Amino acid sequence: MKKISVVLFILILGGMYFWQKERPLHVVQSMEHWPVFDQKKVSDVRVINQDGEVITLHKADVWMLGDQQADEKAVLQIIHDLHVMKPIRVVSRNIKQYARLEVTDKATRVVLSAHGVTLLDLYVGKQGSDLISTYVRLQQSQEVVAVNKALVWQVNRQQSAWQKTEIAAVLSDAYTQPMSQNKNADVVVNDQYTDSYAHSL
Repeated sequence: MKKISVVLFILILGGMYFWQKERPLHVVQSMEHWPVFDQKKVSDVRVINQDGEVITLHKADVWMLGDQQADEKAVLQIIHDLHVMKPIRVVSRNIKQYARLEVTDKATRVVLSAHGVTLLDLYVGKQGSDLISTYVRLQQSQEVVAVNKALVWQVNRQQSAWQKTEIAAVLSDAYTQPMSQNKNADVVVNDQYTDSYAHSL
């Protein structure tokens, strides 16, 4: 019984230590320096990943990745999430904690701009322990802040994942075309199994 009590005591102490380590310095109701921007004015999204690769997305008539069309849905989603995210708390102001929270100067960096004017510039760190928040640090700030959006999977996309894929374009065209235009096709959605079986005979 005594051994069980000792083990429970150690577990409680460990839990308290972890809670003290992870708990916020203070709850943030509002931050005067927290950037506010109009998402409709964003003309460029630049993502610098941890390997130093720079992914630049630019809005012309449509969103472009270099000379290729970008996945507009993905671009608008990250802009929207960065626009609506709110700071929950200040996690640390200690530079020694940057590596643990993955917000050093080598972390993934995201810059939103409007025709050369920077709207937002921040480092995106690791996901919070609640799985729905993210640790971030503004480029000119020492504060590491937890925000109420899961951003890690979005900003760490490979460059190819930002491109509009051919299969997405084909599927889009297939669903927007009238069915009558497909009546002479070998395989159409409604007759997929029938025609496939006929061709196999």
